[in-house]
Amino acid sequence: MIEHVSHAAGARLAAEVHRVLRPGGVFRVATPDLATIAQLVLPQLDERARKYIATSNQLFGKPDDTPAVVVNRVLRWWGHEFVYDEATLRQLLSAARFSNVMRCTVGQSDHSPLRELEDHGDVVGREMNAFETTVLEATKLA
Repeated sequence: MIEHVSHAAGARLAAEVHRVLRPGGVFRVATPDLATIAQLVLPQLDERARKYIATSNQLFGKPDDTPAVVVNRVLRWWGHEFVYDEATLRQLLSAARFSNVMRCTVGQSDHSPLRELEDHGDVVGREMNAFETTVLEATKLA
């Protein structure tokens, strides 16, 4: 839910998570991926992007909503305050003193308690969720 707070509040959140985690603890963040969403307005779209737009329009809009409408839907609806790309989220986690920042697939993790945590796919469908989401895991070292 980090996208529902400002960038500054997200930085404070990451710092607080780092503070309360035990050494070796892992912070998992799943959030809409700005880089993926921004590509929806490019002239050439792959099949996954076209399907994402169609599904978004079917679930939340009108069939002829343009990609720009879909992008604005992701960025502005549901109380989103700040949508991250991977680089910005990595920077935030590093600034909070996390290490070993790794990108993960939605629902997957090297840490069994962190698998299948994301339930946004129950609302928008697994394929749509996998398309729009970036997941990072970061470790607190000693």
